[in-house]
Amino acid sequence: MSYFQPDSSQEPPRDQINVDFLLPTGILIPLACRASQKLEEIKETLWRRAKEFPLFGLLRGREWYTLVFVNRKAEQESCHNEEIPLADVSYYKPLFKVVEKKEDGEDKLFANRIGILIDKSMKEFESVRDPEVNDFRLAMIDRCQSAVEIRNQAMWEQKVMYLYPPDVESSGDISSLVQDKLNPQNQFFVHVFAMTAEKREQKGQRFLLPAQPKDTPSDLLGIALKRFNRAQGIEEHNPDDYILKVCGYEEYLLGNYPLVKYRCINRMIGKGAQPTLSLVPKTSIKIDFPVEKYIPPNLARREKPKTKEGDVVSLWSVDEKLEIKVDSAGNLNVGKDASIMVVAGVYHGDESLCQNGQTRPLHLDGGEPMGIWRWNENIVFDILVTDVPRGARLCLAIYAVYGSKKKKAKTGKNEAKGEKVPLAWVNQPLFDYRNYLKTGSVTLPCWPMSPEDSMEGLLNPIDTVILNPNTQDSPSIKIMFRDYVKPPQKIRFPELAAVLEVASQEMAKYNHSHDRAIPAVMKKQLMDVVQRGPLAAIDELEKDLIWRFRMHLLEQHPSSLPRLLASVRWHQYKDVALLQSMLLAWRPLQPEDALELLDYAYQDPNVRAYAVRCLRGLTDAELSQYLLQLCQTLKYESHFDCPLAQFLLDRAWKNRRIGHNLFWHLRSEMHTPQVCLRFGLILEAYLRGTPNHMTEITRQLDSMNKMRCITELLQSRAFKDKEKGKDAMRDLLSQKGYQQVMCNGITILNPKLRVGGLKVDECRFYDSKMRPLLLVYENPDPSALLQDVHIIFKNGDDLRQDMLTLQIIGIMDNIWQQQGLDLRLLPYGALSTGNKVGFIEVVRKSETIANIQKMEKANSTKRIGLWDSSLLYYWLKKKNAVEQQFQKAAETFFLSCAGYCVATYVLGIGDRHSDNIMITEGGQLFHIDFGHFLGNFKVKFGVKRERVPFVLAHDFEIIIEKHFGFDKFVRLCEDAYLILRRHASLFINMLAMMLQTGIPELRSIDDLNYVRDALVLEVTEKEAREHFIHKLQEARRNAWFTSLNWYVHGLAKDNRA
Repeated sequence: MSYFQPDSSQEPPRDQINVDFLLPTGILIPLACRASQKLEEIKETLWRRAKEFPLFGLLRGREWYTLVFVNRKAEQESCHNEEIPLADVSYYKPLFKVVEKKEDGEDKLFANRIGILIDKSMKEFESVRDPEVNDFRLAMIDRCQSAVEIRNQAMWEQKVMYLYPPDVESSGDISSLVQDKLNPQNQFFVHVFAMTAEKREQKGQRFLLPAQPKDTPSDLLGIALKRFNRAQGIEEHNPDDYILKVCGYEEYLLGNYPLVKYRCINRMIGKGAQPTLSLVPKTSIKIDFPVEKYIPPNLARREKPKTKEGDVVSLWSVDEKLEIKVDSAGNLNVGKDASIMVVAGVYHGDESLCQNGQTRPLHLDGGEPMGIWRWNENIVFDILVTDVPRGARLCLAIYAVYGSKKKKAKTGKNEAKGEKVPLAWVNQPLFDYRNYLKTGSVTLPCWPMSPEDSMEGLLNPIDTVILNPNTQDSPSIKIMFRDYVKPPQKIRFPELAAVLEVASQEMAKYNHSHDRAIPAVMKKQLMDVVQRGPLAAIDELEKDLIWRFRMHLLEQHPSSLPRLLASVRWHQYKDVALLQSMLLAWRPLQPEDALELLDYAYQDPNVRAYAVRCLRGLTDAELSQYLLQLCQTLKYESHFDCPLAQFLLDRAWKNRRIGHNLFWHLRSEMHTPQVCLRFGLILEAYLRGTPNHMTEITRQLDSMNKMRCITELLQSRAFKDKEKGKDAMRDLLSQKGYQQVMCNGITILNPKLRVGGLKVDECRFYDSKMRPLLLVYENPDPSALLQDVHIIFKNGDDLRQDMLTLQIIGIMDNIWQQQGLDLRLLPYGALSTGNKVGFIEVVRKSETIANIQKMEKANSTKRIGLWDSSLLYYWLKKKNAVEQQFQKAAETFFLSCAGYCVATYVLGIGDRHSDNIMITEGGQLFHIDFGHFLGNFKVKFGVKRERVPFVLAHDFEIIIEKHFGFDKFVRLCEDAYLILRRHASLFINMLAMMLQTGIPELRSIDDLNYVRDALVLEVTEKEAREHFIHKLQEARRNAWFTSLNWYVHGLAKDNRA
């Protein structure tokens, strides 16, 4: 065809209609449409055309809008059905106005409530121009609706189980602690408190009833009712109308497990105490459970835009090297003498898949500080596109390179000539949430470096893949992902069938006889490698050894999976295919072992999905124990809709207490830009799936806001006078508006605890800078025998490190209990609920060592020197005047002292002065205020204030020596230490999962080395025992320094007062 002849293909189609579209931005766009074209196709074309016009960035996705026109009757009409062709629209003229769809009033109100509760407006989700956000919210609709429907159809027993789930032990065996406390008839005794509903003002009656470990609540209930009926002289009550309740708590013996399976009973028996329960009618159980109405987001009423799939190419068919183009960077506040460069790398977890690339240093001649640096430079990575694993991410960082002049950078350090100073970083998954390799041009808002930040190497691969939402002011990098196929087509990671086919071909080459005849020397070497701890290094030869005998590990040693994953060549797609096929056959790990597979190092989605499958074996009590870490590992996920998020939501929808803790763990970080979008989406899904819980959460949030108002008032200069502040606080607490939201409800700190009214006259605040509140509540449970509830509210102190430390101490206690050691630890409750906001449980009838020493000195008639180590002994004896009671208190002190010596050493707890160690009147020693851990000990004027591995003061030793002997104490500590050492992987993994929390003393992998060193994992158990004995002797030998430290602390405290 001659180029000079007219091309008939360029003539307009006969059914072409020229249509004008008026956008909400005021832009008028003409578009040539066909009469047969569907309206949804026209909208898609319109949106592509609108990108070429100004103000497109102000528009949402096209699914948020509808087309409005004037019909032939001169009436305005909306195009509700976008499946019809343009020819079927009875418009007067081809002019359409694009308007935003109206929101449903009910959903708008419901969305506003959710926005208040999670501290993020739903409109912010809707304004995010990211299809992954919309698709996640759409995917949650069916799941939320299903959760609501299941609860609506539940019977009374199921509803009670949801609201008050029983806390039961996971082990089926009776622990040695419980077995040792049974009498010769294999019995234990339980106090049952009974009171009729009509006489709640009376104390009722107590019965001491015998029970056996195999007995169930139904058995005990029957015995209790018979005794109660005889005592009341009335006809028998129906046992089906009653239930047993834990005194003082919203906890019931549901599920009819053996009595010793209930943790509250198990722990009391183990301590030699008699459990106390109350007999209550089922009608007294509060089930505020009206039929829930599921209200979907307004998004659900909008038609999802249909996108054409087009031709798709398999990733494994692209035999070219991975390549990006770095176009430009902007919003960089640097000096005029700085050159800027971009460093890029491809990572899988913390493992680099190939050598990093970088642009040339670029200097802006006479440029302004906030100018644009343009490279237009390609970076080719030494890895084939075929070999890029599904969990790979592109990591970028912007560096300033200074020339001959020295420059004081933002880090506060003088930078030498040619030194690189990190300015900002950003990470992006190489595959989108639908498994497509990313292509095209994209501008990435980066996270600026701050002085306290640190990066391992030149990049920050283990941090978030979320982009900085502050797009206007943040540094940015514009890059272009290369199109590898001409014409451009989507490249997708292969489906499972293709993966298994490649794996099958590779397995055909595998010599299975290797597994059957591993030489003894090689087998020993293999076992030595796979049994190393999670932080132990594995060299390349050892990785080859593990990979060579992978089938042997699959069949014989499933717990070696983390070491196998560390040995996979993630930059070889055939090895990755083999691994994925093996995961399908790999036996489930113990849930505690599977936790490791969710940390930063494991980015493959199949590995993370396998780990979540293993977690499904966790009981509710065990899940609650690890929930803090699981919430944090959500930050390591590459995409919003992931198995871990689904797992947590499913369990939270089935258990109100798990839901309570999930809500507050996530809500506490909504002020953090890196996670507010991810956590906000999960919180929205949770609340839509449990609308009735919103009422209680609303009251709790209103209560916390009232407390914040009081502390902020007390922190102001106007109330510097303590008495004036106390009067103002009590005036506020007495007001009706405060009373309505702060009283009569479930506490934020402990969802098992319901409080009544405030005892305003007993409430006070502490005389410290942030003015923490001590709130005293009545316990509305008549069986609680008037035991008030004391809670501390803090506003201005970061409680995350305390919360983590107490959680791990609680897990240590559980491990010791399972091994038959009750060391009487007291991991009191602590919960961070926001930015430097949270709650702490008050341990009743306890004093700090400092206060005890001060009180005993003041009350003593004899002259006391600088310090008297016997003061604690005499205080404890005074509080337990009866000899038998004192012996019990001394035993409790002996056990708890041993437990905290070991726990504080393993965790490296610092700043252990006499105001940070407390003791109850019953002799239970415990530590508080964990501002320093993992070996971060205080230094004053360059001198270490703490010169002992843990606190073993002379004051403690006097009690130990007089009643039990120091040798017995040493043996107890040794046993406790070795038990923890056998669970070293669990503690290291739990800390590793918290690296993205932002805790100042837990920021890098190096911070975890303290625990590994304290547990000396590289030596034998015998050598480890000797190591700890040496540390114990060191603590005992240098106890004089602890006494001196406490004395100096007391002087400084008196001077401040």
